[in-house]
Amino acid sequence: MEQQVSKRRKARLKISPSSNQRRFRQQLAQRVCGTHLGLMLLLPFHLKLGTWPMLKQYLGSADDLACHMALQMVHEAAICTNRIRAKNTLCNQGFAIANGLSFLPTDKQIHELSDGQSMEQSLALQLALARRRKELGHYNPANILALDPHRIITQSGRIMPRKKKMPREKAAKMMQTFFCNDALSGQPFGFGIASPGRSCTRASTQLLAFLEQIGLPSALLLADTEHYTVELLSTILEHPRFDIIVPAPNAKHIYQLYPTMEFKQYWPGYALAGKPFQFKGHEQTFQLIVQRTGLTRFSYKPFVSTSSQDAFWQVNQLYPKRWSIEDFFNFDGHMGWNRAATMNLNVRLAKQTAALLAQAACFELKQLLPQPFSQWSAQHLAKTFFLDFDGSLKVRDDTIVITFYGVPEKLGLHQHFTHLPQRLARSGINPKVPWLFDFKVDFVFK
Repeated sequence: MEQQVSKRRKARLKISPSSNQRRFRQQLAQRVCGTHLGLMLLLPFHLKLGTWPMLKQYLGSADDLACHMALQMVHEAAICTNRIRAKNTLCNQGFAIANGLSFLPTDKQIHELSDGQSMEQSLALQLALARRRKELGHYNPANILALDPHRIITQSGRIMPRKKKMPREKAAKMMQTFFCNDALSGQPFGFGIASPGRSCTRASTQLLAFLEQIGLPSALLLADTEHYTVELLSTILEHPRFDIIVPAPNAKHIYQLYPTMEFKQYWPGYALAGKPFQFKGHEQTFQLIVQRTGLTRFSYKPFVSTSSQDAFWQVNQLYPKRWSIEDFFNFDGHMGWNRAATMNLNVRLAKQTAALLAQAACFELKQLLPQPFSQWSAQHLAKTFFLDFDGSLKVRDDTIVITFYGVPEKLGLHQHFTHLPQRLARSGINPKVPWLFDFKVDFVFK
């Protein structure tokens, strides 16, 4: 029995694009029934985003089979699984067909594909996606951005520096990611990745170079205390496009300035003051903004900013929006930003970049859903939409027709997915699906 399994596995490793297409069409001819066909609901949004052309450019080869496998990584993220076989089993038919495959590539194959892509290639894919999302209006035009160093605990056996996620927590092995999100829409622009030894300042400087390429005319960055370094603040002060506001520590060189500042009260118990500020030994001038709360006994929270905007607007109206990046990790983190099974940075960045594609497609899907479904977390969406709908598949001429049974009408899916080829054509999108070998896809709800 073990020898037979080994032979089948070797055959899959050597499968060619032409044989995959032939076997894929054979599966379609036999029809398919299962609960993983819900992943097909992401199909129109992949077409809208241009997921397939991006993956082809990312892989840099004419090997469509590799693109199908990369699309599998995207859909793994969409269903919030770290391996293709959740609990060592994952239905082949519906999941594989959503990727245009007649088989399930193994974890080893996916690992090798990811390892073959450099970090520069993954960042180029992030850049292409961010530009496309900017065109589609996923980001607020005010360009208020949130920076966050998101650290992920890893069980890697490698020797590495240990870091703390929170000051009172025990230091542990971490993989570092450095995110930039739109603070108003909550949607990610992109992120960098690094080993625990990389400093936040260095990683953030590299992230600025990434943001420059997206083409933002200007932006205000909302940072946290880890970004309070002379090097980073000086870099942004000299930058023509970016400004930053960052919380400062209540250190002696700051709190000794409080008595000399004139506070303006906005309501009882809340006042602000601003003052030019310089670091010792540096000639550059920043704006020190101090928030004072309390009626008789005061507490102070200082900020340093490179922006000339009104202090109240920066601290009271804009800075609280930074919390949207924490909401992003709470709602979408299970797509791939809550685990780090390996410290191979090529592999982790490739998989987490695939998760960005999945998150963008899911964001488009949620825009069509009524409340409260549009506010569901990634796990809830995956369980209910992608892994729970009973569906069957058949081919009618050049169209794959997917029938879903028992889908609640309150979701409103029939309003957006029936007669899908015609809807896509009216929107100027070619309804032929390249990773499904130019079949069109339509949906029926019963």
